[in-house]
Amino acid sequence: MLMPIRHNMKKLLDFINQNVSKTDNVLDVGCGDKQYSKDLAHAITIDAWPKVQPDYVIDLNDKLFPFADWEFDVVLMIDFIEHLSKSRGQLVLKDAKRICSGKIILVTPLIWDDNSKNTDKPGHWCFGNPFNYHSSIWSAKDFIGWERIRSVMNNTYYMGIWTNE
Repeated sequence: MLMPIRHNMKKLLDFINQNVSKTDNVLDVGCGDKQYSKDLAHAITIDAWPKVQPDYVIDLNDKLFPFADWEFDVVLMIDFIEHLSKSRGQLVLKDAKRICSGKIILVTPLIWDDNSKNTDKPGHWCFGNPFNYHSSIWSAKDFIGWERIRSVMNNTYYMGIWTNE
C-alpha cells in the first residue's frame, strides 16, 4: 500500500528548508496546496488547476516552462511527475533542467496508485481536480545521474536531487 506523502511531511519540509537558501529563486511545479513552498522567500508556483491559485496556470501536458534558461536556483517537483505520461514527464524533466541553475528536488511514488482515493474524496483539498490522477509509474532507473535520498521518504517513494554542474 502506498503511504501518503504527508506521512513524511515534517522530514520532507526540513529537507527542503536545509537545501534551499533564503535567496534562492524557487519554482514549485505542480504546487497543489503549496505545502512545500509556502514558507520559502522567493517561490513561484505553477499548477494546471486554477482552483489552487498558482502564480502560473499551465498544463504541462500541453506546454513547457515559459521561463528563461537557468532562471531558477531550485525546482521542486514533489509528487508531480507521475501525473504526466512517462514520455511527457521525460520531456518536462529535460525542460526543468534547462531552467534550473542549481538543483531539482523530486519525489514520486514507486508503487502504482491512480490517486482516485484522494481526488474523489469530498472535503480533500484536491477533490475534483482532473489533473490529480496518476498517469505513469517511475523507478529509480528513470533517474540516472540523480542522487537518491533515502533518509527522508519511506521505500514506497523515490526521492532524488539532480544538480546542474
